[in-house]
Amino acid sequence: MNAPFKIHFNISHSGNKIIVAVGFVSDVGIDIEKVIPDFDTDGFAEANYHANEQKHLSELNGEDEVDYFYCIWTRKEAWLKLTGEGINDQLKELDFSGKDGKVQSLKPHGHHELFMTSWKDGSEYIATLAAYAPLNDTKFFQSDLLIQDFTPI
Repeated sequence: MNAPFKIHFNISHSGNKIIVAVGFVSDVGIDIEKVIPDFDTDGFAEANYHANEQKHLSELNGEDEVDYFYCIWTRKEAWLKLTGEGINDQLKELDFSGKDGKVQSLKPHGHHELFMTSWKDGSEYIATLAAYAPLNDTKFFQSDLLIQDFTPI
């Protein structure tokens, strides 16, 4: 059967949140991360972040530092999920430093034009949505209720 359009989707979960992105004209990548208060952000950033991202991170303190750390991490994961590359040893080459979290048009690694937005979901979660088309053609849904009602067998 020929559908009038293709549906692209991606899913992410962390803590008690599940988030699903659905794209109608583009592949999509989405990531959500629960903020872990005592996480070794410095060590993780040193191993996985571009030098520019590490520099900017070192200039921040407190909540700004934590927000930036998770914003960069969700951007990297959303991009990797969008491209289908998966986690690899070249994360340090991918530079999302200095981006303000609003919808952007970027061309990392020479790929297609990239549209990306990041946001805080309350004080415990940060998420990023990435697509190859303007984000007004992408829908996303999130819920913490799906996990609350889940009873493992």
